[in-house]
Amino acid sequence: MNEIETVQVPSGFINFICDQCHHEFEAYPAHRKSTVKFCSTKCYSNYRKRDTRIKQGRLVVQFPGHHRANQSGYVFNYILVAEKALGKPLPSKVAIHHVGSLDDDKLIVICENNAYHLILHARKRIVEAGGNPNTQKICSKCKNVKDRILFNHTTQGDGRSNYCKECERLWKQERREQNGSNRASKI
Repeated sequence: MNEIETVQVPSGFINFICDQCHHEFEAYPAHRKSTVKFCSTKCYSNYRKRDTRIKQGRLVVQFPGHHRANQSGYVFNYILVAEKALGKPLPSKVAIHHVGSLDDDKLIVICENNAYHLILHARKRIVEAGGNPNTQKICSKCKNVKDRILFNHTTQGDGRSNYCKECERLWKQERREQNGSNRASKI
């Protein structure tokens, strides 16, 4: 919190500095330790609008001239934190990864693209499941953490199939049975 600067004026009013527009104004203190912070209801309203939570639980800040502001002039706080860390505006294809929770805008990773961002999430899921992201992978079918050698090679993604070899064998067997029953019903 900003410390409120006060100067005693002979009329009983005290000079304050507005927390929103930073202009000096006079106000009559309601009690000894006055909490007057704004020169007008407009400044108070603008201050209240400045920090708002939206439905995903992410903090937004009113910043009307910002290049990533929405139509109402709001920007996600994590974007402002990342730009401050970089010292320049974020490029358009950059993705931001929250290391902790979405509420914590101080622990972020600036990803060069969304593909790298998705890799971080995949590695996080493996760690949360008790695995080692360098040597293991989660099977998309059985949802178990298994060594990467238990997955077939592929040319897509990370170079390994999404199903472990056992689940892929069962899946192919089910497909053959379905195709066989479809052919028999057509005859």
